[in-house]
Amino acid sequence: MESIQLEKEEILEIKKLINSILGKSARGLFYSIGQVIGRNIARESMDRDRNRYFKKAGDIILKRNMAKFVSFDEDTIIIKNCVEVLDGKKAASDTNKCHIMRGLIVALYEVYQNKKRYCEELECQSLGAERCVFKIEKEIL
Repeated sequence: MESIQLEKEEILEIKKLINSILGKSARGLFYSIGQVIGRNIARESMDRDRNRYFKKAGDIILKRNMAKFVSFDEDTIIIKNCVEVLDGKKAASDTNKCHIMRGLIVALYEVYQNKKRYCEELECQSLGAERCVFKIEKEIL
């Protein structure tokens, strides 16, 4: 697969633009974008050794500079310095949460478990937390 490179500032500006046009609807779009990225990472990570799936997926996330730290533990995922985190702005708004990363994570779990899942962000660095914490749940709908 061919790669391109986007700078963090470009991604944040693109998110800002889309948010300004779509408002709350943008969250679903970002989530869906993350799912596309997550399915591609899942394909790269899946092989006969299912025990290493999440380790491989985490390594790909780090290699792509989408985060500086990734930890998968059952249904809880910890991410530090996600590419979506607003540096120093700490705006208390759901708009600024890491919706692309939520979609990416849910896709990883859906491929691995072959079941629909939902991912919620419980803590977010953009809102002042020290890290982003995500929780995988059964599909809500």
